[in-house]
Amino acid sequence: MEEDSPKPVDKMEEKRRERRFYKAADTPPLPLVFLFGFQQVMVCVSALLTIPFILSSELCPGRDLIKLRVDLISSTFVSSGISTIIQTLLGTRLALLQGTAFAYIPSIQVFMKIPEYQCHSNVTDFVEESVYLNKLSIIQGCLIISALIPIIIGMTGLVGVLTKFIGPMTVSPLMLLLVISSVDLCVERIAKHWVAVVQAITLFATIMYLAEVRVPVPGIRNGRFYWYRVPLFGQYPYLIAILTSWAFCLFLTVTGLAEPGSEARLDKEASMNVLRNAPWFKAPYPGQFGSPKIHVGLLMGFILSALTSVFESVGDYHAAARVSQERSPPSHAVNRGILAEGLGSFISGWLGPGVGMTTHTENIGVIGVTRVASRWTMVCAGVLLIALGLFTKIGAILSTIPDPLVGGVLASSMAMVSGVAIANLQQVDLTLTRNMAILGFSLMVGMIIPGYFRDHPVHTGVDEIDQLLHVLLTLPMFIGALTACILDNTVGGATRTQRGLPERGVMHDGDHHDDVYSYPKPIQKLIDRLACSRFIPFLPKEKKGSRSRVRMEDPAVTIFESVGNYHAAARVSKERSPPSHAVNRGILAEGLGSFISGFIPFLPKEKKGCHSRFHEAMEFSFPFGGPLLDPAIARHLSRASQDYRQSMLSPAMISRSRNSLSYDSTDSSVTMSRMDNIPRFPFLLTPNSPVYSRKVFVGGLPADVDKMEVERIFKRFGDALIDWPRVAQHPKERRTPRCSLNGYVFLVYQDESSVHRLVNACTADKTSLFLLISSATTRNKPAQVRPWLLENIDYVSPEFRSKDGSPLNIDPRKTVFVGGVPRPTTAEELASVLGEEFGPVAYVGIDIDPDLKYPKGAARVAFKSHQGYHNAIKGKFVRIPHVDSNKKEVEVKPYVLDGQQCDECHGGKCDGRSAPYFCGDMQCLQYYCVTCWDDMHYNGPSASRAKHCPLVRLGDQTKAMNIVPHHVIPSSANGLTSMNLERQIDSILFPTVSLSTIIPSLRY
Repeated sequence: MEEDSPKPVDKMEEKRRERRFYKAADTPPLPLVFLFGFQQVMVCVSALLTIPFILSSELCPGRDLIKLRVDLISSTFVSSGISTIIQTLLGTRLALLQGTAFAYIPSIQVFMKIPEYQCHSNVTDFVEESVYLNKLSIIQGCLIISALIPIIIGMTGLVGVLTKFIGPMTVSPLMLLLVISSVDLCVERIAKHWVAVVQAITLFATIMYLAEVRVPVPGIRNGRFYWYRVPLFGQYPYLIAILTSWAFCLFLTVTGLAEPGSEARLDKEASMNVLRNAPWFKAPYPGQFGSPKIHVGLLMGFILSALTSVFESVGDYHAAARVSQERSPPSHAVNRGILAEGLGSFISGWLGPGVGMTTHTENIGVIGVTRVASRWTMVCAGVLLIALGLFTKIGAILSTIPDPLVGGVLASSMAMVSGVAIANLQQVDLTLTRNMAILGFSLMVGMIIPGYFRDHPVHTGVDEIDQLLHVLLTLPMFIGALTACILDNTVGGATRTQRGLPERGVMHDGDHHDDVYSYPKPIQKLIDRLACSRFIPFLPKEKKGSRSRVRMEDPAVTIFESVGNYHAAARVSKERSPPSHAVNRGILAEGLGSFISGFIPFLPKEKKGCHSRFHEAMEFSFPFGGPLLDPAIARHLSRASQDYRQSMLSPAMISRSRNSLSYDSTDSSVTMSRMDNIPRFPFLLTPNSPVYSRKVFVGGLPADVDKMEVERIFKRFGDALIDWPRVAQHPKERRTPRCSLNGYVFLVYQDESSVHRLVNACTADKTSLFLLISSATTRNKPAQVRPWLLENIDYVSPEFRSKDGSPLNIDPRKTVFVGGVPRPTTAEELASVLGEEFGPVAYVGIDIDPDLKYPKGAARVAFKSHQGYHNAIKGKFVRIPHVDSNKKEVEVKPYVLDGQQCDECHGGKCDGRSAPYFCGDMQCLQYYCVTCWDDMHYNGPSASRAKHCPLVRLGDQTKAMNIVPHHVIPSSANGLTSMNLERQIDSILFPTVSLSTIIPSLRY
């Protein structure tokens, strides 16, 4: 039984590896790219076919209906494919499929009700080609002009401004109303035939029950034939459901089980006419339906439809980012996305589909089911759509899909969209009555107002205004989302975090070259070289330096730093400390500078070598620096700023003496200087210049996490060695190591910049960093990421700190060695624990690895008084309660220094030589020469100390030596006596140097 127990675990791991999640920047194997892309096409084809069917009927072409419909299908597929490729590669760079927007249909329907353009014929009548092509030319011309609206919005960055105010409270009602508004359309199509039930059962069975079923697939590897087991049902549910139900309809048609004229039959006359009359190849071209024309009323309706589509697309981008397990799109990505949609609508206007392009939300739901968010699958889908448009015979075959199946696919996709909409709300604090009221009210308004105005149209007497108001007041997504946006941004009672919005001032990614929303490195480098690129809203900007990540707390920290600067300037100027009114005026002046800087576009926002960062504190400077600042608050800020600067100011910014350290954060080699065998204080850095160890601890991983998945997640930030904890496994299973039940792992990156990228990708929660990790049984579990900041390896008490931050007047003989220190423990935390337990601490230095700069689990601690030193030696062990680690108890030992003089004879009996022994017993705690050791431990009344064991410094280690008194063993004996101990050690361990000349390295 024990031998067989690991096998089920191995099978589950194999399933999880095969069901891996492909993110936007990942590239699946080429066959999978084609299959996933084809599946996306099959999902969107129903929506793409809907618009040509509706538009061709509205144009009323008479007997030319089939011919016009085929041309519109071809143009729609080509326009959709081109727009998809533009959006995926140049727009947001997420896997977004661009298709026809239903928001334009109400405007077209209103336009067609104008008496001049009303339809008075049926499909058997002859209609002049110029009549219906004139209508189509007007639609095209209005679409071309209205497409300039999203292009201008994207180029100017106006939509980027909207993203500061549009969050889950706006996006979720929009998506839910989209689902609700599609219910009637789904019911209308599904009700045509019961075959839709077969399609729905097949789809949900593949998604819910068969997702983990592995199907044998033949393959060849290394010249040998293999059977691979692939979860086909879980990866291609929509494709399997459509093909299965389509084949079932073919069976009903061939066997005659479906009655003539039934919606389930594939040989309907209209479908066969489309199939027979469609040419094999036809390339749509601009102007194929005539020169574009303009109608003011339709143009105004299209402009409003374009604005509605923009508003809806912003929510789609956030939903796609969430489903793709990426961070929310930054403003430049949203700008490019809207710009790409505008270009797609512009192309659509010239080629002839008649409506603009937008993001298809149902395809976002497919990503959540298939776990494939790779942009290359969507590029493949775009290429396939273009091919379908060029080879119109294939498009005609797809047009034979029965309407009930189209309704079933649409209903299933909308179900996934509703799930994404509800999942978006987990970022919102739904315990607040304010948030629940806004959500409920916006949903009700989004359903009631459109329903009322559909039954009671507005009649103002001006057709253009009627068209505008009709489109505005009958679109549920627009009404509900606009209501939610207004209420969310005007009703108080919730913070931005409680509203699900990112904090203002938060900027993502310090290294944009590896960002999913940025362009490939060669293109990005060319963009960065353009001096004007920083002023173009839709281009990703290069963030200079390694400190480009602006944190939410930085504005407040800037105020603290500035108040500290005022006091420092007063001391240097030999003036008294600035009073509260002077501090108030200083902060007010910085706020004015921030305000002016924000309105001057050519003013550099980052001043190299300068301490001021006024532009980052604009929101906070005025409230703090105004004349209403209470003097008590000013005094509190002054004290806080002085403490802050004492603990955080970098000595690298200040000129050091020749014996102190000159530190450059860009230099990996650091030279340590010493003061009485105590290392100096080199790594106190400002919050804007963090320096990390290349080794990172990650804890809280799911117990069944997949090794390959963990490597894929963390290696995308840079080349890394994954140090897995050892797990006892059966020998047959050793080739597939698993994470231990403790759920932790160590990452060792090749360079520090990779750690910065990892930190920037994490979600911050107070003082902790988290990254979402998924497994077979757990979705999006927050794993804690613990990078090691080098500023945490040293602590110096303020009264023992010199002006440059280095230790001052610390007695090395009050130093103890602390072993078993948990690695997450910082020097300041260790100082706090030992200070409370034994007495005030003057200095703490944590030992780190010279290469990785990561803690070794040991530290040196110097106390302020001998009493604290004695208490620590006597206590031996101390518990660290606040550290999340298995090792919560550390051991305290005496720290033996080299080259110390005998405390008993002060060099009188040993001719001034260094004392080799240190007695760590509480009766002694002194250094002894050989003679004094015998006198104080073996002779006369000191015989009670005979059991004391001397501590000897050997290189960088301290050893306890068991020696025999010199008067007990004759001098001719070969045993190790107290008289020849030093000579024996020198001759055996260090044949070329003397023990007393070795100065051990405490740190490296």
